[in-house]
Amino acid sequence: MTQVRRAAVYCRISKDRVGAGLGVERQEADCRELAARLGWTVVEVFPDNDLSAFTGKRRPSYRRMLDAIRDGRVDAVLAWHTDRLHRSPVELEEYISACQPGEVPTHCVTAGVLDLSTASGRMTARITGAVARHESEHMSERICGQKARATAAGQWTGGGRPFGYTRDGMALVATEADAIRDGVHRVLAGESVYSITKSWQATVTPVRGGRWHAQNVSRILTRPRNAKLAAHHGEVVGAGEWPSIITEDEHHAVCAIVRDPARSTYSGVRSLKWVGSGLYRCGRCGADMRSASNMTRDGHTRRVYRCRTGMHLMISGEKLDEFVTETVCALLDQHGPGLLPARDVDATRELHSQANALRARLDELADAYGDGDLDRRQYTRQRERITAKLDTLTGQLAAAQSGGALDGIATAERPATAFRAQPVARRRAIVDALMTVTVQPAKPGRLPKGVDFAYDRVLIEPREIR
Repeated sequence: MTQVRRAAVYCRISKDRVGAGLGVERQEADCRELAARLGWTVVEVFPDNDLSAFTGKRRPSYRRMLDAIRDGRVDAVLAWHTDRLHRSPVELEEYISACQPGEVPTHCVTAGVLDLSTASGRMTARITGAVARHESEHMSERICGQKARATAAGQWTGGGRPFGYTRDGMALVATEADAIRDGVHRVLAGESVYSITKSWQATVTPVRGGRWHAQNVSRILTRPRNAKLAAHHGEVVGAGEWPSIITEDEHHAVCAIVRDPARSTYSGVRSLKWVGSGLYRCGRCGADMRSASNMTRDGHTRRVYRCRTGMHLMISGEKLDEFVTETVCALLDQHGPGLLPARDVDATRELHSQANALRARLDELADAYGDGDLDRRQYTRQRERITAKLDTLTGQLAAAQSGGALDGIATAERPATAFRAQPVARRRAIVDALMTVTVQPAKPGRLPKGVDFAYDRVLIEPREIR
């Protein structure tokens, strides 16, 4: 008499591109038909949709099925094929350990019976599993090789839509490309990635929705694709066939700035609300001044700047910011492009020439290693030395490329208007580039009638533009 078993059905597909789970549903239907032919009762279905057994990622339903087998809640397993269950020898051994004590049989729609009750059957299962693992690894190597060759040729290798480009990666999405271009220029002008993230959150929608995070914005701004550079595993391997958003010089410059370990990712986070917080100086002790709230005699709250120690002096925040802003606007309108530092074009051209020579040397070094002319130790030592020199040149190019906070402002048709339209972080950078602001202690007594701000307390000293 045939034993009626309580069967578990396990279904899995590696990639569900449309998210409909149809592959899992077809597997379940075939397994239920097999259960009917065997006279077994399906007590539970364990589906893992869009999960690969090869990658080793945790499969929740598969783990629950193993628990059900160990607990004795099921005494048979049905699957569409053995490779739906496992493609890892380690997983197979765990599966054998779970099934062997209760002699739980495994039947597959397309691969027959997986006999784990005998030594010969387990050996066959192990051989089959090893062959499946080999096929997966071979497929992975082939796909990676194809992608590497396509990337080196500058072709689009697929994947999710890159921000700034269309779905096929070969044309620009104008609004997104403009956001990237603007973000790069703002970093080169001295703004933090944090401030750009805040502005993107209010004006730009991520490709997959949700919120922007500084880490994602940083990754997008430093992406080689922006400069029409094809990269594989983080290494630039050639020129892409897609249109560029920024120049290669701008790409190297923004990477050098954002990835500079001396650059604080927290810098300016608490200072983004007010122009002078952390910039203005106390005329008594020299410490920086911070924005704070102060209660007036009539019970109202006003914003003030207070010496960092909280003891020396205090001054109206709105009045001081407006006075500094008017001073900056007057300088911009009067001098305009004359405020920009002079740039040595010949020196920049020479830096480019040296950097390109070092990149060519890296390519020659890789060829020599591939041809067997160098061993790994020699290759690594020379590569590290050349890379260190290239990093130094890249930093120098970044300094030459990023003309400072005044770029695009001093040359605007109406510099003062352009300055007032900038985010607080950019205005802070411009103030810091042009001047130092020191607040002197107040004189004894009250201000004269009709005077609401003591301008003589504010000492503004211009900086030398280099």
